[in-house]
Formats: sequence, C-alpha cells, structure tokens
Amino acid sequence: MSLTKGKKLGPYKILSKLGEGGMGEVYLAQDPRLERNVAIKVLPHRLAQDREALGQFQFENKAVAALSHPNIRLIFDIGKEGEFTFAVMELLEGETLAQRLNRSRMNWKDAMRTAKAAAQGLAAAHSKGITHRDIKPENIFLCEGGEIKILDFGLAAVDPKRRRDQDETFDTTMTYDGFVGNLGGTIPYMSPEQVRGEKTDARSDIFSFGSVLYEMLTGKSLFARDTAVETAAAILNEKTPALAEAGVAVPVKLQLLLNLCLEKNPEYRIQTIEDIITMFKRIASDTPTRRQSKQVTSVAVLPFVNMSKDDEDEYFSDGLTEELINSLVKIGGLYVASRTTSMLFKGKTQDVRDVGEQLNVRNVIEGSVRKSGDRFRITAQLINVEDGYHLWSESFNRKVKDVFAVQGEIAEHIAKALHVVLSDKEKQSITQAPTENIKAYDLLLQGRQQFYQFQRKTIERALSLFLHAASLDPEFAPAYAWASYCYAFLYSWFDGNDLNLREAETNSRKALSLDPDLAEAHVGRGMALSLKREINAARREFETALRLKPDLYEAAYFFARNCFSQGQYEKAAMLAAQAVEQRPDDYNSPYLLGMIYTDLKQDLDAQEAFKLSMQRAENALELFPDDARALAFGSGALNHLGEKQKALNWAEKAFASSPQEPMT
Repeated sequence: MSLTKGKKLGPYKILSKLGEGGMGEVYLAQDPRLERNVAIKVLPHRLAQDREALGQFQFENKAVAALSHPNIRLIFDIGKEGEFTFAVMELLEGETLAQRLNRSRMNWKDAMRTAKAAAQGLAAAHSKGITHRDIKPENIFLCEGGEIKILDFGLAAVDPKRRRDQDETFDTTMTYDGFVGNLGGTIPYMSPEQVRGEKTDARSDIFSFGSVLYEMLTGKSLFARDTAVETAAAILNEKTPALAEAGVAVPVKLQLLLNLCLEKNPEYRIQTIEDIITMFKRIASDTPTRRQSKQVTSVAVLPFVNMSKDDEDEYFSDGLTEELINSLVKIGGLYVASRTTSMLFKGKTQDVRDVGEQLNVRNVIEGSVRKSGDRFRITAQLINVEDGYHLWSESFNRKVKDVFAVQGEIAEHIAKALHVVLSDKEKQSITQAPTENIKAYDLLLQGRQQFYQFQRKTIERALSLFLHAASLDPEFAPAYAWASYCYAFLYSWFDGNDLNLREAETNSRKALSLDPDLAEAHVGRGMALSLKREINAARREFETALRLKPDLYEAAYFFARNCFSQGQYEKAAMLAAQAVEQRPDDYNSPYLLGMIYTDLKQDLDAQEAFKLSMQRAENALELFPDDARALAFGSGALNHLGEKQKALNWAEKAFASSPQEPMT
C-alpha cells in the first residue's frame, strides 16, 4: 500500500513519492523537529511480516547507520508505524551514476575519481563485515556538490560471526544470505558466485565494482544481454574484452586493475577494496599535479654524492639518502618525492630548477658524504628551486655510530626551514634508530648492495653480511629478513638443498617475531611459503607487505613472480610494472614483465618491456662489463626482440664470465 501526501510515519510527514524498487518504496518527507527534508524507505508489506526479513532489515540499517562515512548515504532513523516499517535516510540532490552514463561515458580520470570515492565507501562497509551485494550504477549517487555516495544496502549481508557478536537475538539457523535468498543482486552486475547461488563475501562486491567501472569507461554494460539467462551465461563464461576494443584508451595499469576486479575465480580476483584504492592512487600519479605543487610543501632528496676515497662506500651514501627519505615521509604536511624518482638523478649534474620542474617539487635537498674509518662528514643543503636560493645548509663531522642522530637532525632542520611543525610523535619517529649497533647497520647496507647483483657469489657474500649483522644485534629484524631473501634465492636458483628452504623460513619467522610490522619480513615469509607451494598463504604475506610499505620493490617483484607462476597474469603484470617503476636500474622486473605480456598476447607491450630490460642491462654492463646475470638477461631480451646474433654474442660472454651460473 502506497503512502499519500500528508500521511505521517512517526514524526515524519510524507510530501511525495520519489520512486520504488524490489526492496521497497522511497518517499520525500519532512522532519519537523529538525526542519529538514529526508528520504524514507518503506519495507514491502510481505517482508515486514517475515520475522527473519524484519530482523535483517533492522540489523542491516543499524549496521550501516553506524558507519557514518562521507561516501555512504546516511541513515538517521528506523521505525514502525502501523503496518509500515521504514528507514529514514539522508536526502540527496543530484543524479545517479546510471543517469549520468545515459548521456555519455566518462573519461578515465573522472571515472577513476568517482570509482575511488565509491571504493572508499565500500572499504568502510567491508571493514565492518558488511557486503553490499548490489553495487550497480543506480546505487552510486553523484551529488550536486561533487560528493559520491553509495546507496541502498537493502541486499547487504553482514558477516554472521560479527552479527552473533553484536546481536544476541540473531537466529543461528538463518542462512548467511538472509531473507533475499542466495541470488540477491542485479543480474548484469552480479559476481559469478552470486549467479551460481554460492556464498558471497567482499570479493563479490569487487566483481560488481569492476563491472560498474567498465561501464563508466565505455558507456556500455559489460554483461547485459537480451535475457537473464544469456546475461548469467556471459558473467560465468565470457572473457572481459580489452577497453581498446571499445575504442577507449586508458593507462595500462588501469586495464590490468579492471581485469583483476573481473576475475571469475574470487581467489584470483584482487582481494580487498583497499588494494583497489591503493592502485588508483598509483595510477593517478606519485607526484602532485602542477597546480597542487604550488599549494603544498614539497621536497625531493637527490642521491647524496659519495666523496669517499673507496668507491665501495657507495652503499653508505645510498643508504643515507634512502633513510633520509624514509624519515621525511613520516612528517605530516610534507610531500616527499619517491626514492624511485629521486634516484633517477644519481650521477647526473643538473640544475635544481630543472629537477624541481621534472619532479613537481618546490624544494630540493642535495649533499655529499665522505666516509673514512669510523668517521664521516655529511654536507647537506636545502634549495628553493624557483630562485635557487639556499634555505638551509650545514655540515656534520661525526663518528659513524652517530649516523642515525645526524639523519634525524637533518630531517628536523628541513622541517624547520620549511615551516613545518613537528608533533612529539613525529620527532620520536624520525630520530628512532633501527639498531643501536652501527656496525650491524653498516653490514646490512653492504649486504643489500651485494644482494642486488643477483649472482651466487654476491648472494652468498650478502648472506654472510646479514648473518654477521644479526650476530652483532640479535634483535635487528631487518638482518633476518634479508637473510631469508638470500636463502630463498639460493634454494630457487643455485642450491635446492632443503636446508636453504628451512633457513629461509626460520629467518623470516624470526624477523616477524621481532617486528610484525616490518614489510621486508613479510616478503621473506612470502618467498619461503611460495617455495613450499603454500600459495594462498604466500599471497597474504605479500599483500600485507604492500599494505605496510606500498613502494617496496621486493614485495612487488617477488609477488609478481608468485602470481606469474600461478597463471595469474593480469595481477602479475600490474605488480611487475610497479617493480619496474620502483627500481629504475633494475633489468629483472622489465624482463619478467615482458614474459607476462607475452603470455597475455600483448605483443607490443612485451616488446617495450624487453627493450627496457635490454637497455637497463646495457647500463649495468657499462659499470660491470663481466656481469653474467646482466649479460644473460640482456641476451634473453635481445632474443625476444629478434636480434638473434647479438643475443648469442651476449650469451657466450655470460657463459665465459660465469660458466657455473644456472642462467648462463
């Protein structure tokens, strides 16, 4: 029975009918107490008479009301008046995404902005155990003020364990999917598991989200067909077409992300909505826009120049650069260019104005390091790129054991010069030393430099350095994490002895026990679990590492290898592309990316990746002409590029340089 104008539900006065759907009618009403208009959704009579349905309606609305998120439509009240059971909601002005798409498709930047806002609302719901189960363009609202709201949680499901914990009246015999039945949702946007009537979780929302994103980008529903049966068959069986087939050009990473959202098997799908949000941020840019850069306090740390007599002390200057970036990142209100982009300027003489222009920053930090015995001298300066003036400059002549204190002092001086006020927590964070044993830290830096050469002798040398560091400071978690990398690599490439596998696992466990939030420790654990073929457990470790430290090269690269070995090519490509960006001198990750693109039959992208791998291998060979691994990877890349004779020449050089290396 419909409500007429003037009818009252509790204190609310009905003004007009706004619409209706399978889960009830929606009315415009007035709340005289607060003198505001609201939207009221009335539960259909047949459901209001069903005890389980009524219980679910009340519980879901309470759960959603508790979210209070800017990207979710607010629920103010629930009530019952006579035969009417209702929920009182925020009144929105604007249009649904469906209405917007009826006019035209969206450009990829607008689509991504809208999708990101919706994803943030979904993330809030998922964090409370709530699955929406009916994500579609009609349930995403574009407000006149630019806000994005998720509507209609009428088909939502709450994790039954959470519900039992929160609602003592919950009927434990009730099915997970509640009163709407297992098929709840709108067919063209259902996940395969919804179509099959199986239990659903947050990953089902991710599939529906992917369908909506595809429609935003193309203006066409991905799976809608003439009949429900044909639509369901398309969801279950049809491969997602490339956006290029619809005449839509988007960044490669956005296409890969879309493919991951639309994986038929939820185990292969991107696993959390937070991961989608992270990818949107990466796709948008890792630097501020030109307009933003003028409004934020921004800085780039250029690689500190090694002025030591010994070229092998390069590890120390690189380590100082990286640790200073890590310290500055912890300061709120300060934008810091990533290590990846900063390291592109290593060894180059370039005007700071040009650097500022390329990195979109207002300030640049540059300096030099001279290390001699147990002492070092650091000279650092902060420069405004617009006029080239020095905002701050200082030299530090200290003992090596004081390096952490100096890093903290530099960070504090920079914050002060840029008029950034540090909180007590930030001050403590930027001065906190990773270890009290400076020799252990020094060994860790040396070991990392050796590890990245990826040869048996250098990995064995790195392992001895990491183990020595751990012996000097048994509480130094990074030393155990890096040792686990070495053992895993030795087992994979050089010596399949079970002892190496056991040590990889033991050292990763030790690192995690000392520091559960150390991303590198989760990578080591993931590598060990991958080698034991515990694929799902390994994936969880890699995903944890990326959440803790999104720009960690090892997490992206080794996770990409893990996914590639399992045939999860789209996700592997996305991760490998991320690794390519994170280490601009690395030839391993672009080679892996080329292999993945080859299996995806994206031949042009594969050629570009192999070309990049070969170019980076050439750069490495300029420094180390006998680097067998660089020669081997370069040979493989040249072979894929069709340069057979040159590939053979490089392969012969690799074999002559290191005949015992498995790759040669």
